[in-house]
Amino acid sequence: MADPETPSGIVGLVAGRLVEEYHRPAVACERGESLSRGSARSIPGFDIAAALHACGHLFLKHGGHPQAAGFTAPSENLEAIAGALTALAERELAGADLSPWLEIDAVLPLRSLRGELVAWLDRFQPHGPGNPEPLFLARGVLVADARPAGGDGQHLRLKLRDGPVTWPAFGRRLGGKLPRAGQRLDVVYSVVRDRDGEGALELRLHDLAPSAGAIV
Repeated sequence: MADPETPSGIVGLVAGRLVEEYHRPAVACERGESLSRGSARSIPGFDIAAALHACGHLFLKHGGHPQAAGFTAPSENLEAIAGALTALAERELAGADLSPWLEIDAVLPLRSLRGELVAWLDRFQPHGPGNPEPLFLARGVLVADARPAGGDGQHLRLKLRDGPVTWPAFGRRLGGKLPRAGQRLDVVYSVVRDRDGEGALELRLHDLAPSAGAIV
């Protein structure tokens, strides 16, 4: 997408949201009168930096890594850029399963998340390209509390209990899967500092589903 109303400072965020929503490579641009600045995000299996390099003659400058890149280009080249990148993606992703998926690193019950283990997980930081945050699976956790979050309820906040342990959890863009209190869930999560920046730990939910064998 290219829009003069989209500030260059947020085009990366826009491209990232498009990838999350559609699980396809995406490019977002601030379209200027003569120059446009864009940001690209991708999925595993499609090197977006290499794709930009393949049509490098259309840019004034470009760079990045396989999952994220940026560029500056004459605005008159945007249509050609869109066509070239689309053709590359269609060729390289032909026959690929583009369904969203998560790579789970380990099964880790919430009751096992104790101080020493959490401190050990902190050693993996900082996370980013080439060092993604580890994802864990916990089965059969009990929903102690559930409520929507965000102005339009697109997120959710939960309290999840596993035996004597209760964890706060936040699910970004998971509001459509809001469970009920008392329900048993299987959850894919990572451990993060809370969104309020106070340093407390919480779970970041990446996906959830009714626990296998549970009565919904």
